[in-house]
Amino acid sequence: MGEDGGINMGDERVVVIADDEEMVRDFLKAVFSRTHCRILEASDGEEAVELVRREGDRIALVMLDAVMPRKGGIEALPEVVREVPHAHVVLFSGNPEPYRRKALSLGAHRVLSKPFRVKELVHLLDEALAHASQEAMTPAKAL
Repeated sequence: MGEDGGINMGDERVVVIADDEEMVRDFLKAVFSRTHCRILEASDGEEAVELVRREGDRIALVMLDAVMPRKGGIEALPEVVREVPHAHVVLFSGNPEPYRRKALSLGAHRVLSKPFRVKELVHLLDEALAHASQEAMTPAKAL
């Protein structure tokens, strides 16, 4: 952020990855590392919400595993959406169907199943970054 607290066009965008499995976080980091985004990791929904609050407007994408210890992604989702309504928030699970309707009604942008398809993840990140750039260019953000 700029010294006055506003977004600068050159601000680095942030991707938050929340999953209790390190292997899944590592995989997502590898896919998303092709960009100039800063990638932050959380092992549960509580950590993800803390990161989202700290990073605020810089966040372009939040990836939440539906089920994690302490607080799962489905429980963290409303807080994340409230904190960063401009960001793309994605819920994922090995079996996403039980969560799909609730997640979308709570504001998730998408619901994905594991295992991931790399092409889909790349497209998702490109879409989130394009949206974040567009948000940063709106006149309301420039004030």
